[in-house]
Amino acid sequence: MTDVFIAEVRRSLRASLFTRLRPYGLSQDEVTRLVASATDNAMKTAAIPDLAVAASLSGPVADALRTAAPDSPALKTYDAARKGLPDGVRELAERAPEAT
Repeated sequence: MTDVFIAEVRRSLRASLFTRLRPYGLSQDEVTRLVASATDNAMKTAAIPDLAVAASLSGPVADALRTAAPDSPALKTYDAARKGLPDGVRELAERAPEAT
């Protein structure tokens, strides 16, 4: 799921950049090169892959806490914060981490 999420972030970012750069009269190769560079820099700066891994690992920890200490204030804070996340990010936290 983490890889799917990261691929979707990249796809969305690239599609948006292509749309915005096309009107400037650049060649397809120039647009492709600019989009690839900008996407890589944005992903690195935002640490999207690392954040996605952290989100995917939080679910099992919350589940263990749910069993060990269901009244934990930390668990209540986690559940409240997770409810406010976008669907794709919330799904990462609700699924078991991928086997590597």
